[in-house]
Amino acid sequence: MGKSEQATAKDPRLLRVKTRSGRVAYPVVQFDGRAVVAGLGDVLAILDPVADPLTVIAWLTGTQPSLGERRPVDALRAGDVEAVVALARRFARSAA
Repeated sequence: MGKSEQATAKDPRLLRVKTRSGRVAYPVVQFDGRAVVAGLGDVLAILDPVADPLTVIAWLTGTQPSLGERRPVDALRAGDVEAVVALARRFARSAA
């Protein structure tokens, strides 16, 4: 990503998970090349308060009927940020 480890650790647009050894990992699904998938930060701002990182990964990579059976991460990559944000809000309300 061209950032220092400290800058990466503070980036609110990134999803972080702790491995069994306690190290922090950044799931590759959230990247489009070396960039963060557009709109992911908006989705994480909605889901982080109500879901743990593994649940968020599962949500991002599970197909959704309201997105035409696409995965939210694929819909973000296609530019459907508003639809994914709306779906994330519904998920957050149901998880709260």
